[in-house]
Amino acid sequence: MARETAWAEPEFNSLEYNKLRSAVLDSAAATKIIILDCCFSGRVVSEAMADPVTEMVGQMEVDGTYVLASAGRDQVALIQPGEDYTAFTGRFLHLLRNGVPGGPKLLTVDYLYRQLVRRMTAEGLSQPQKRGTSTADLLALAGNRAFAAAGQHLQQATEIAVPRATAPAPPLPPTRVPVLPSHLTHTLTGQTFYIRGVAFSPDGRLLATASADNTARLWDPATGDCLRTLTGHTNGVDDVAFSPNGRLLATASADRTARLWNPGGGTCMRTLTGHTHMVTAVAFSPDGRLLATASADETTRLWDPATGDCLRTFTGDEVDGVAFSHTDGVDGVAFSPDGRLLATASLDGTARLWDPATGDCLGTLTGHTFYVFGAAFSPDGRLLATASADNTARLWS
Repeated sequence: MARETAWAEPEFNSLEYNKLRSAVLDSAAATKIIILDCCFSGRVVSEAMADPVTEMVGQMEVDGTYVLASAGRDQVALIQPGEDYTAFTGRFLHLLRNGVPGGPKLLTVDYLYRQLVRRMTAEGLSQPQKRGTSTADLLALAGNRAFAAAGQHLQQATEIAVPRATAPAPPLPPTRVPVLPSHLTHTLTGQTFYIRGVAFSPDGRLLATASADNTARLWDPATGDCLRTLTGHTNGVDDVAFSPNGRLLATASADRTARLWNPGGGTCMRTLTGHTHMVTAVAFSPDGRLLATASADETTRLWDPATGDCLRTFTGDEVDGVAFSHTDGVDGVAFSPDGRLLATASLDGTARLWDPATGDCLGTLTGHTFYVFGAAFSPDGRLLATASADNTARLWS
């Protein structure tokens, strides 16, 4: 950051962003990271800019690119009294130099972003912004100097691995060979940024897609036609889910809200507010009477879809010094087939099991060494599968 920028002569002591962007994107690197610490840097990632002169929307649509900005589109970058660096840079360097106690072995750019958001928000400072494509958010910038790997015990976990080859197995009878999809029937185009989630309606007649272009779309799987575009979110849509009867569609968005839509008419029925950070996932209970939302604010919420009321926030309690709550963003949520359990997957490297009726945390599943992105129950509810950035999936019983 240039401390002595002269507003009247920016061309002499500042750098035009488009030139920086062009230089980075011309690089042959598979993953490209841009970190901006300057006033109004959030304009690079903002999706609500109408001024064509400063419009940045779509400029980051390059596979494997991550942009981290120190402040919002209308916020200045601050230097706190007595500090050698700007508030953003100083705290960013502190994380790299000192690590994060209880954090993962490797500090990815997105993990660092989430830590910065938590710390700077707590101090009343400008909140960092980010935008990424593909898997650039998983790029590790440094090892965690505060990482402690000792004593992690696996509890009822089975790591999925490819078994070593032994004697050739006899061929399966033709009746047991599954029919695998191999023929491309349609390519669904129209959304202007990457697709984050897809879901079929229970009867299979609709397909919903969630996009970082702030919209969800409904498609006819038989023809590939776009039937409706659902607009209203003010930031990217991360997840979509149909209710069991197909009469509602839930969307989760980085604008900190979830919405409930009528798939038949495309109208927004309710906007669910209360989360303090992006909403990452949505899931209906098997009977459709509950909706769970997961958020980067480290909580999961339970809602009544009929009224839009928040029934419960899953934060957990502390017992004998042990916290029964997630310590980083929640990225996945799933109900058991009987609706009596709710599983959450978190970037703190754990999955947790909750009682939807009481909000009690029933157990914490530890063993993964990196982010846990998702969880899914088996049809009979006896197994839970978790997916992680540590390159493993695990089965729990």
